[in-house]
Amino acid sequence: MNELGLELRQIPNIDELPFLEDSSMEPSDMPGDEKSAQRTDTDLEANEDVMGDVEGSERKVKDVYEGPKYCDCHTNWVDEYPDDLKPKIAADETSESKKHAILVRHKRRHQGAKALEIHSIVIQSPILKTLLGDIIGTYPGITFEAKEVVFDSPFCPLFHNRDRLRAAIKDRDDEESKFYLRLLFQVLRPEMRSTIKSYKDLVSRCVITFKLLWTIFKPGDLVFEYDETDPRMYQVIRAAYETTAQTPKFELECKYIDWDGHKFGYDTTTKTIPAFQGPKAIKKLPFYPRSYVEDLENTEQKLGDRGRKFQSFSDCQYKAYKGNAKTPRSYYSFYAGQSPIFVRVTT
Repeated sequence: MNELGLELRQIPNIDELPFLEDSSMEPSDMPGDEKSAQRTDTDLEANEDVMGDVEGSERKVKDVYEGPKYCDCHTNWVDEYPDDLKPKIAADETSESKKHAILVRHKRRHQGAKALEIHSIVIQSPILKTLLGDIIGTYPGITFEAKEVVFDSPFCPLFHNRDRLRAAIKDRDDEESKFYLRLLFQVLRPEMRSTIKSYKDLVSRCVITFKLLWTIFKPGDLVFEYDETDPRMYQVIRAAYETTAQTPKFELECKYIDWDGHKFGYDTTTKTIPAFQGPKAIKKLPFYPRSYVEDLENTEQKLGDRGRKFQSFSDCQYKAYKGNAKTPRSYYSFYAGQSPIFVRVTT
């Protein structure tokens, strides 16, 4: 007994505790209350019904989720997983959609009579991809070996090769190829009808609008840039509209032959056409398709002659020139890599 009248029990030495002597001892061998502290799963499950709604009595994990906010003072926790966070499978990614030869994505149209317009066409049929690869060939931004071949509106590759596609339908011997090509035309015809009609009407009068500039510049074609002293022809690599700037513009990435001081090869340049209002004469553009060049045969002959003359200057040479010059100087030096051409200008 202590001073307060409470009975004190002697705490045994830790070495004297029997259950520490043999760690393999069963719960039934434990002294006193230790045996009752070891419950089996069956015992605990049986007791859960007895414990009822006692907090923490269920041996489970409960998940709750942040729900709609009712106030700023606390978080609203709810039982159901939020609908807006549940993983959603896009309609064009379902197994049902993947089975179709062609997948057409429609988007809302905010002006005009039509409520919807085609956003893109996805070619999923291996047969149709092979056919289009043979007909169209190489085209910037399109890989016919890909799992899916996507043509975005306004479907430039299909527009620029529409005559070859029509010819393929007539010339193909097997009905399966014809079926798939007709299936594609069935999708394209109503969507491209107005574009083709406008294009034909404009080019018949040798004019074009800024919106339809892409129709007259096909990758791989030659374009002519007129300059009184330095007319040139380039080959189109790709064409695109640049809309990030304050003034929209149409850009052509082109390649041309040049000398780097060691060898001749292709170099690239970007040509631009600023936005303009209404139809504009094609020949008034800074550059235009080769097919619109007047006296084409004579023009190409002159360009070829000049190119061959340029090629003859590829070595280190000293030349004298008498005549007009844009930048008159006593000496004018032009360095192309490590092989300079020195020109004496006399005015």
